[in-house]
Amino acid sequence: MVLTGIERILIMAPNWIGDAVLALPAVASVAKGFPGARIDVLARGEVADIFLGQDAVSAIRRVDRSDLRGIGLLRTASALRDEKYQAAVLFPNSFRSALLAWLARIPVRIGYGRDIRGLFLSKAVPPGPKGRRVHQSEYYLDLPRAIGISAEMSIPVLRLSEDEVDRARSFISEHGAEHGAKHGLNASNLVGLAPGAAYGAAKKWGSDRFAEAAARLAGEFGAGVVVFGAEREREDGEAIRRRLPAALNLAGRTTVREFMALVSLCRVLLTNDSGAMHAAVATGVPVVAVFGPTDPGETAPLGEGHAVVREPVECSPCFRRECPTDHRCMTRIAVERVVEAAERVLAKERQKEAAEVRG
Repeated sequence: MVLTGIERILIMAPNWIGDAVLALPAVASVAKGFPGARIDVLARGEVADIFLGQDAVSAIRRVDRSDLRGIGLLRTASALRDEKYQAAVLFPNSFRSALLAWLARIPVRIGYGRDIRGLFLSKAVPPGPKGRRVHQSEYYLDLPRAIGISAEMSIPVLRLSEDEVDRARSFISEHGAEHGAKHGLNASNLVGLAPGAAYGAAKKWGSDRFAEAAARLAGEFGAGVVVFGAEREREDGEAIRRRLPAALNLAGRTTVREFMALVSLCRVLLTNDSGAMHAAVATGVPVVAVFGPTDPGETAPLGEGHAVVREPVECSPCFRRECPTDHRCMTRIAVERVVEAAERVLAKERQKEAAEVRG
């Protein structure tokens, strides 16, 4: 299927921040495939902020849950119909997203043909053979490929303004001492922690382990420690602060854009397999990612300079939200392994910086 004469395109964004980041190369590919076309993104809540500043995106249409249910869905479809989009690319696999595009009378509707949603798509892309595992970013790239666009993997890049980064630096300087760092925090020497995971508790390595790893790295490099997360992860941050009082707990205290700017200041981020991991990578920050029930082949950090720490137990990956046994995929990962991985990552960063100075 090759499309021509398309001038107005709607992209329905994934519903999770990490998935939205991983969809950015596919969004850029759509733009390259249709030069000059207007490309709007429909996104829920703070996921919309991922697409701010992206060259490929002309406008962002923000919606919330109520806009996609019942009468709200009909109103949203009517508003989209008025825009006269000629094509829609659907990254979510939900029935509702396909129904919305159909109700909006968008002639070309491209998405994965899962379940009965395929009836509402004009191009239902086969999801691939069962058991075939590809990286999530490649999975999204297969949608533009299905309509004849040459789409290649690239590292997602989140766009931050100078003002956003300056505000992040000022925030660190002003609030470091106020929230427990007795001697303040140096915005140029930070270790970030992302101990949460939206998918479920099985993906969490444990706040006590994150705290111990951060304490050792902070002592070795004279760095400050900043904890990131959503509101539901505030207690994870407080648990770390109880063990590491000088840490600054920002869980539940930042917007997505503020988090992006703040994490971009970190020398390294220690994290579970999470949206924070992908966002950090896209701001240029090296990450050390602890994987347990999920598959690095599908969601590992993209690009070089990162480290994945994983225990190859017989039951992993299981993709469960809660572990039914002893959580061995995580509990067997010693703090020492994560610290050593971070040391290697930081050593590579120092070598890279030295080469840039010499060059």
